[in-house]
Amino acid sequence: MMPVPRNLSSSCGTCVSYEPDVYGASFLPEDSCQEEIEQVVRLSEDGLEWVYRAENI
Repeated sequence: MMPVPRNLSSSCGTCVSYEPDVYGASFLPEDSCQEEIEQVVRLSEDGLEWVYRAENI
């Protein structure tokens, strides 16, 4: 866990950095509480790629 990087959000919050166990696996863990997740961003060679973004933001 760490603070959310400023280039992703200006709000004070926390984020988690992780890698899926299997290449190509879902970027949202199966047991995740999606109502608590604002966004999922993947870091690639080309920069940031939004994988999931909650509709209410």
